[in-house]
Amino acid sequence: AQAQQVLKSINPQNLSRPLANEMRILEAHLLLLQNHGYQSLNALHQINVPSELPAPQKIAYYHLLSMANKQIDNFLVSAEARMALDPWLPTDSAKQYNRQATWAMLNNMTANELGAQVRHTQYGDLQGWLELAYIYKMYSGEPDLLGGERQQWQQRYPRHPANSLLPAQ
Repeated sequence: AQAQQVLKSINPQNLSRPLANEMRILEAHLLLLQNHGYQSLNALHQINVPSELPAPQKIAYYHLLSMANKQIDNFLVSAEARMALDPWLPTDSAKQYNRQATWAMLNNMTANELGAQVRHTQYGDLQGWLELAYIYKMYSGEPDLLGGERQQWQQRYPRHPANSLLPAQ
């Protein structure tokens, strides 16, 4: 509450653009901690050009964007934010954790939702994530079919980030 009072006392128009962006990120984080996902997203959407943020702010921005969307059960957008976050993460272990979180977001979706998104998505990595999640939803009870579908997926997406999550068998 005290941090929120301090943030409210600051006029972002009196700050440089980088400081105003930092203020919005802090505001979004505080709102998220209070389970105000929609308000957190509003704070994040006040950042004009997220792609121009310095790397540390970009990491915080995409992480918070993912978490706020998760909080409001918008799992696809949460996964997309995780995908945008991935290239900015500094370590392999951070990337692996992020990819597991991406997978978890997509697994919150139903097979029907995933199938519909697969048909409407053209973007490469997102398409690959959606297809893989759909395959696992559809064939999880049939290991032989699952293995064949997974192999076909790996042939279509040999360099996809999700390959690091797949077990050998």
